Amino acid sequence: MRKVLSERETHNLMMSLTDQQRNFISEYIVQSKKSKWLESLERSNKSFNHKENTSTVKKENKKEWILTNILDGGFGKRPFKCECGNSLRHQYIVYNNTENKEYKFGGTCFEEHTNLSSEVVKNIKNGFYHIDLEVDEILIKFKNKDFFDISPFLHLKEDLTLDSLIQQAKLQLPLSNKQIDKLRRAEIVYKHNKEKKEVYHSLSELQITLIEKLPLKEQIEIINSILKNQLYYEELPDNVESLEIQLFVKLGLPLLKKHRIRFSSPEYLAAQQVKTRYNQENIKREPRAIEREIVTYEAFMERYIHILRAIRKNEKRISTFLQNDWIIVQDSIKNFKDGKEFDYDSFKVVLEKIIKQLDLSEEDMIS
Repeated sequence: MRKVLSERETHNLMMSLTDQQRNFISEYIVQSKKSKWLESLERSNKSFNHKENTSTVKKENKKEWILTNILDGGFGKRPFKCECGNSLRHQYIVYNNTENKEYKFGGTCFEEHTNLSSEVVKNIKNGFYHIDLEVDEILIKFKNKDFFDISPFLHLKEDLTLDSLIQQAKLQLPLSNKQIDKLRRAEIVYKHNKEKKEVYHSLSELQITLIEKLPLKEQIEIINSILKNQLYYEELPDNVESLEIQLFVKLGLPLLKKHRIRFSSPEYLAAQQVKTRYNQENIKREPRAIEREIVTYEAFMERYIHILRAIRKNEKRISTFLQNDWIIVQDSIKNFKDGKEFDYDSFKVVLEKIIKQLDLSEEDMIS
């Protein structure tokens, strides 16, 4: 992807701004790039933490190298120097906490003069590039007088994360599409929190706990259903084995779209047909044979994930007598995931023993 504006075009549009507008844009660039620097290091560490302990991937110390400032010498000028001696228009001032020393780099020298990995440097440069593209978008919108009316969103001014964005609009600077999306998402969250506060007055602590554990999108869905008094189920269709669905119904909460889809999924309908046919023909089959026919790893995890999480959270309380069984259960689930044979009957027997010994409640299952 190429930059939208040339350096000359960017310079000309920047010079068409007032001093206050120009200073705001310059500060926005610096703060955005400083944030992107930290974000790239944090993302690298999260990626590292998900690797195996034997991984050779390097863990970055986000506090070792800190981007403190970015200087711009101006269009057509190169008044600054890189550590390598090259003349620069843009100079990145980076502080090394380990050495207690400040370094000055150009945009292409991070990897060569720091111990940051090539992947992190690539993410930083890519992030910087997209920030420059966003500034191009703002400047083009300014040229075209494409302004965004922020007045319907001023009630969000108490949200500190939007302070800079609102200030930008008040300076008669357009908002980028990314900034407009951020504003609209904040409006959705604001409305949701307001509705949630209203709904929570009528819910139990256990119902609220379950809702708060859901992703935001599902929280919004269930709050809307409660406000409209829709999608409640007093009884479930046959063959619904999902513990989460059963818990929603038991607690008197509306079901989510992902739950209702299960009732019309090919797997569910096939299972319903099998059960109906067996009942009509009055054929008695071994339970284990049926379970082997309909249980997949995905269905199994959806049914037992909450119980397994509750047990893991309380595994220090598992008795010595059952500790070895718990290890076997975990190994068998891992093997099941890898496509190996899974003894479902034995799993249920051991699981029942552990649940009984831990005395897990419904609240434990969703905490």
